[in-house]
Amino acid sequence: MNLSLKILIAVTFLILYAFNTVYGVSMSILLPLFGVGAVLAISSIVTKVNESIMKFILIVSSASYTIYLFHTTFEGFAKAILMKIMGKNIVNNDSYFLISSLVIVLFGCIMPIILHNCFKKNKYLSFAFGIKR
Repeated sequence: MNLSLKILIAVTFLILYAFNTVYGVSMSILLPLFGVGAVLAISSIVTKVNESIMKFILIVSSASYTIYLFHTTFEGFAKAILMKIMGKNIVNNDSYFLISSLVIVLFGCIMPIILHNCFKKNKYLSFAFGIKR
């Protein structure tokens, strides 16, 4: 399967999903089929990228359970700090909201990865969180 066909499958899924979500058009059979095709197409495209991107994907995927468990804790912590620093400007000002949202989401992703690496060093914590050492 060539690259343009893979991209076409992924884009078709996005279009079907948009029609299903926005307009309420029922795509009960097509949506799952194109969804599976889109996942397969995107994953085969990603496997052909350079080694540094694959390394990043491996780090994030190995820490995915820890990210799942702790992202809300760290996002709440980052939001509390930003609210103390900026006050109500986070909600009222669009540019502050955009920047603070980016910081909060990045904090919620990066800090659990750091925590995952700390868990890997301790045999009891790695066992408790199901991390292979």
